[in-house]
Formats: sequence, structure tokens, C-alpha cells
Amino acid sequence: IWLRAFHSIYQPDMAVMVAQQLAKEFPDISLQMIGPSYGVASLTQTKQLITRLGLESRVKIIGYVPKPKLPVWLQGGDVFLNTTRYESFGIAAMEAAACGLPIVTTNIGELSFLWQDGRNALTVSVDNVSEMANAVRRILTDSTLAQRLSLAARRTAEEYDWSNVLPQWERLFNGMLAKNRG
Repeated sequence: IWLRAFHSIYQPDMAVMVAQQLAKEFPDISLQMIGPSYGVASLTQTKQLITRLGLESRVKIIGYVPKPKLPVWLQGGDVFLNTTRYESFGIAAMEAAACGLPIVTTNIGELSFLWQDGRNALTVSVDNVSEMANAVRRILTDSTLAQRLSLAARRTAEEYDWSNVLPQWERLFNGMLAKNRG
């Protein structure tokens, strides 16, 4: 599963090339690509790449999916690909983690603080298709690793649930108010 906007900074083509690299080894592999198009050029380029690589039967572009329906789509996948070149928090990866998907992500921006390689995700260098394909291969061929990453990703997502985050904000603000009163 790939979930981002079709825009060059999110590298949708990288996800397609990962699927292409794994297709011979995994004959049943497929890629679902979810997200709106932010610029016709990127979506068109991705569709052209799919055709050029002969992956029309393996790669399906779903397009925009409303937030309440995302868990249904995400739970249908085995691995979440996060191919981004730029990132702050990484909501798409966190949504996938909340659904228990093992995550393969680039190690850019804040992603490297949230997702530790081998602990709660597999992280790869930006723009490195082979590295990402190898990480996906590891998950697909090692069910123990896949399960461990899935559980750890879910635990990470739970740390960012409002039931955990809101009390932290309340303590912070109450502490600041107490200091200002004193």
C-alpha cells in the first residue's frame, strides 16, 4: 500500500519501481496507490511508468479516499511504503501504523525520529529503490520480522493517540500557568 498525494516530493514512481523489482520474485505482488493528485503531471508520469514497465495488472491507482475509509484500504495491505523526499511528522505512516501495517519508509526529516530501523519500521535512504525493495523483501519473507514490526508500529501509533497526547499538553500548560502565577 502506498498512501500519499501524487506529487514529486512523495515519489510515487519509487513505489512503482519497487513493485517492478519484486514482481519476478513475488508473482502475486500488487501495489495499491491511494491519494489525490496535486498536479496532473505527477499522476500522468506515474501512469506512464506503470504502462512502460508493464505493471498495469499489478498496480492500481485508487485515487483520493476519504479519511474515515482509509483504515479499510490500509488493512488490506501487507506492507506500507513511504517513499517521500521531505517530511515533517508523517501522518500517512502513522495512519498505516495504527492499522498494524509493517512500514518501510525513507529516513528523511522527522521520520528518522519516529521510525527506528529494525525496531518499529525498516528505514531506507531517500531515492534508493533497491534498498526499499530489499526492505519489502525482508518483510515478505520473514513472518517473524513482519509481525514484530507490525506490533511495534501499532504501539508507536498508540503513543500518539489523543488519549496519551492530550494529558501531556494539559500538564505542560498547567505547569506554565503555575509558574506564571508564582
